[in-house]
Amino acid sequence: MFDPHQKDIDEAIAYFRTITPFEPDVAVILGSGLGALANAVKDPVIIEAANVPHLPAAGVAGHKGRFVFGTLGGRSVVVIQGRLHMYEGYDAAKTVFPIRIAHALGATSLFVTNASGGINPEFVPGTLMWITSHINHSGGNPPDSSHGSPSGIADWPARTWSDYYDLEWTARAETAARKLNIQTQRGT
Repeated sequence: MFDPHQKDIDEAIAYFRTITPFEPDVAVILGSGLGALANAVKDPVIIEAANVPHLPAAGVAGHKGRFVFGTLGGRSVVVIQGRLHMYEGYDAAKTVFPIRIAHALGATSLFVTNASGGINPEFVPGTLMWITSHINHSGGNPPDSSHGSPSGIADWPARTWSDYYDLEWTARAETAARKLNIQTQRGT
């Protein structure tokens, strides 16, 4: 299947390769309030998102708009400080562009942080909520093979929204958090 965005991805990757040959195993997208986690990356190589071909600058307060390459917790990572949102007027293909870049650079795991759960009055401040599904208010269909990929990725497999959340990993993360006395919840 033809991917109309592949040329843009290739040009973005070529730009990154002029700066660093680093190949991350893990991509971490930091939402508002967690941008400081990027300061924990060891031996960081920082690339401003506004300089990346075909990638608009992040426009939400608290989103620096940077890619930070290095190691975190012993893993090779690219930490993306800030992201694009559909409510800012970007389409799905543009909002997932940084994720496609991270994957093309080598990342095979993705962690995305945000303020989900923040409106639940039963959650105490600081509670980590593991997202196990989400409600689609984007107006688009779940990405399955009958509708094609919303981001232009060829051979997109048939899935439902909840297939994007690794519940086995979530259970391991919950156990680790409990050992550190961090309160967690699950939610949609």
